[in-house]
Amino acid sequence: MKIFYENARNLYDILIGESYDFKEKDLIVIPDEELNLIPFEVLVSNDHQINNDKSAYHKLKYLIQDVNISYLYSSHLLDKVKEKPKKDDREIFIGVAPKFENNRISNLESNISEIENAYSFYNESGKILLGRNAKLNYFLNEVKNYKIAHLATHAIYNDRIPLDSRIEFADTSLHIYQLYAMEHNLDLAILSACETATGKQNKGEGVISLSRAFIQSGCSKVIASLWSISDKKTSVLMNDFYKDFSKGIPSHQALSNAKRKYLEEAMTQYTHPYYWASIIQIGAEENKSNKLPQFYYLILLLSIVIAVFIFLK
Repeated sequence: MKIFYENARNLYDILIGESYDFKEKDLIVIPDEELNLIPFEVLVSNDHQINNDKSAYHKLKYLIQDVNISYLYSSHLLDKVKEKPKKDDREIFIGVAPKFENNRISNLESNISEIENAYSFYNESGKILLGRNAKLNYFLNEVKNYKIAHLATHAIYNDRIPLDSRIEFADTSLHIYQLYAMEHNLDLAILSACETATGKQNKGEGVISLSRAFIQSGCSKVIASLWSISDKKTSVLMNDFYKDFSKGIPSHQALSNAKRKYLEEAMTQYTHPYYWASIIQIGAEENKSNKLPQFYYLILLLSIVIAVFIFLK
């Protein structure tokens, strides 16, 4: 607890400090190198005497409690969010929650209910592929007709061969190399699975991850995870996300609202950032002007990485 607090507090002072105008409620982070592995949501702005209190996470004030946070891989994407033309006759929602047979992969407890709850917010308009019916070819044939795809399943990141990283369906896997060529018209992909936003750091190229593959294949925004996540807690978070998002609230704000609500209502032992900070949005809302929005704070400084190494030793 003490190490986490000291690092989160120091990084807040270095990365945010007094330079950010908190009248502006939208923060876009463009991280570099190891900063790709840090959810800025957990940076701590208040001083607190930790002492021997190992469960004081609920007493900390996190950056997410002040601003709505999203991420980008590069600044040029701000003006190219809607570069790829989308079909006008798309339906809204397609959800996927597989069950796995023959012990191929362990089954998740809450993924089917997560998809069913999300589906209910759209008056069951769209399509859901559940259990044995969550097959890859069926999804690939259907996904081009939808605006939102929500995949509640397992994902496997291959550190040795990043392009072999994959998302699991009931019958087989969808690999990163397949995603780059996938035909779709998605505005938003929700990858409710482990480590879908993390990947190998390539110098000058950034992170190779499942979420990046969706972005580069033409999806405007991706909600993904930085580490292995709690199935049950993620289901709660996503349910609160849809309560706002289905009403027209922008996805980055809806996700930030869900995290704030979680921190307000969770039992003390479940306020550790492990349970709520892994899920992030990559990609910004459509920017209709040609100017860089003044209310976005862009973090691109390579020198910050040096400070990260100092405080994380």
